Amino acid sequence: MRIWILLVLSAFAFVAGCKQSTPTTSETLLKALKAGGVEYSDVQHPNRKPSSPLPNSYREHIVFVLPSVAPKGGQIFICEKPEYCDALFSYFDGFKGLAGPYLYRSASGLVVAQLNSGLESKAAEQVQAVIEAL
Repeated sequence: MRIWILLVLSAFAFVAGCKQSTPTTSETLLKALKAGGVEYSDVQHPNRKPSSPLPNSYREHIVFVLPSVAPKGGQIFICEKPEYCDALFSYFDGFKGLAGPYLYRSASGLVVAQLNSGLESKAAEQVQAVIEAL
């Protein structure tokens, strides 16, 4: 019985280790959103704007449309290090009065999502669950 428990725990540790070593990309993130039941469309990868006050600390940036607020939706940033996403999270958190309450960060600290303030709460909760699980 002890050996069985050790084998199961070892398998979980191995799977968890593999999951952590796979970097999040916009492709894996979009697949995770679909798997989480999030409906989205019109995914774009906007160019960086050098004159923007938005911190330029992200690796990838995607913008997408969500049905309940179309043609608006949200945006997600993927960073190389958690401290790079700190700047983005702080930036949007400072504008919560304008940007709205839907600001989420992954458990790894490498992903920040900011969603349109008019979004239905159910849709926001679906995105939140996916983002916070990363």
